Parts: sequence; structure tokens; C-alpha cells
Amino acid sequence: MSSLTDILNDPDFRTGDPVFGYVVTRATAPTVTDGVAASGATSTFRTGPAVLRPLNGKELQALPEGYHAEDVRKLITTADLRTLDHVTGVPADTVTIDGESWTVFRVATTTAFTGTHRHAFVARGIR
Repeated sequence: MSSLTDILNDPDFRTGDPVFGYVVTRATAPTVTDGVAASGATSTFRTGPAVLRPLNGKELQALPEGYHAEDVRKLITTADLRTLDHVTGVPADTVTIDGESWTVFRVATTTAFTGTHRHAFVARGIR
């Protein structure tokens, strides 16, 4: 069995920039002053080698009820991506794919194939 690194580095599977992967934008929680919210600071980093795939039928059926998005995909990466934190108000990471922002809304972490990787569900055009 191949290692996770071998799979993510295989040009037959890898998507995005061959070496650096996709750009991820991470924001801090917004600040509220006199009832007005101001966006928090942002930073960017790269996912490293990654694989972008469409969701299969079972994954599509498991989307949250009432969830509306133009497109949903699965990003397999070793990068630590995060979703919206409802308690602290920290927004979800956004991943730039083909010049468009995709929002991370679910992340499953798995340790297998001699490494830890994440299956992050990303959506474009969330409403």
C-alpha cells in the first residue's frame, strides 16, 4: 500500500499547484464595537499537495438538511483546515480554487497510509 505522501504527490491524482497546492485564507474572529462588527485579520497559507474530487452519492446524501450551495467538492490534504466556530465566531477557512473562493464546512481527520490527512468538504456559492 502506498503512503499518503506518495498518493498526494502522484501527478495522476494531485490537483492545484503541483508543489504548493491551494491558497487558504484564514480569518480571526470579528471584533464588535458599539454593536458594529468589523472583520478580523486574515492570513494565508498553502495546503501543500492536495487532491480535489467531486462528492460521491453517499456524501451528497449526507449534506446538512437545507444546505444550499452552487457546487460542493472534497479536498484531500494534510493541511489543518477549519470550519466555522459557532461559539467564538471564528469564520471558516476559504480555499481559492481556480480563482474562486470555496468555504470549508466539514472536515474529517484520518490517520492512515502512514500519515494524517483531512477530507475537507468545500462549497462555492453558499447561501
